[in-house]
Amino acid sequence: MQYGLIFESAVVANNIALLNGEDKVLLGGAYLYRQKRLIEDFDKLYGEKLSSLFKAGILACLEGRVKALAHLKEVEDNIPDTEEFGEQEGAYAQNLLIALLYLIKFSTGEQFEDFERSVSLAIDNIDLVNYEKDESYDEEAVTQEEIAILIDMIDKLVKRVGGGKRY
Repeated sequence: MQYGLIFESAVVANNIALLNGEDKVLLGGAYLYRQKRLIEDFDKLYGEKLSSLFKAGILACLEGRVKALAHLKEVEDNIPDTEEFGEQEGAYAQNLLIALLYLIKFSTGEQFEDFERSVSLAIDNIDLVNYEKDESYDEEAVTQEEIAILIDMIDKLVKRVGGGKRY
């Protein structure tokens, strides 16, 4: 599964283009936060405490540039090495913290490539989780489900007071 299949589908791309930078950060944060269970599973398996760093990093992105920048180094320094944390949970946690690192960069500089990198890593986790469950999973069905989830998230963003450029 790839970023382009989901985020560049016409309906998603057109709606993302209508969001302001702050709402794109919120969308990215929500998209990553859906996978917090994977970080929690990592913490349980390895006795680590990355879930609190993950949550704090997402919140910092939403609180603005200064708060986000304050978390950049800590997130970067705590990305798990899959050689040390070899179970699948290590790969999931690594992807999510690198995704968070890119979201922080996006929230501080609004380079859309950082947004793409961030959600691409979350998509990699979705792909890995589905493959782990069933090696011949229906990628098209999962892609359509992710598109539906994103459309719902974007709709909720633009319906709240001041969300997006549509209203």
